[in-house]
Amino acid sequence: MAVTKIESLEALETLLKDSSKVVVADFWATWCKPCELMNPEIEKLAEDMKDDLDVVTIDVEALKDVALKYNIQGIPTLICFKNGKEKDRIAGYKPAPIVEGLIRSIIK
Repeated sequence: MAVTKIESLEALETLLKDSSKVVVADFWATWCKPCELMNPEIEKLAEDMKDDLDVVTIDVEALKDVALKYNIQGIPTLICFKNGKEKDRIAGYKPAPIVEGLIRSIIK
């Protein structure tokens, strides 16, 4: 699985509960230019690190309940989960090496 689009809060919670990998949740919106810039970088990281992580995308416009539950105050926001628990988050556009460094520190 490279990148999976989440369609509901239940789908996200099930994945977080069941995944043995680090899960990176990418909160974004179609109108967000920084999100658009980060998208290919996230997809590349998802492919490069597919053995260690699951990447999911969550459209904050379509899934406002998920954005509220996870206290998303700006986009793009990436939340890294391990064993179903939030370990860290990044808000705003960040270059791929910074995102990769964060993910690798959580995988360890």
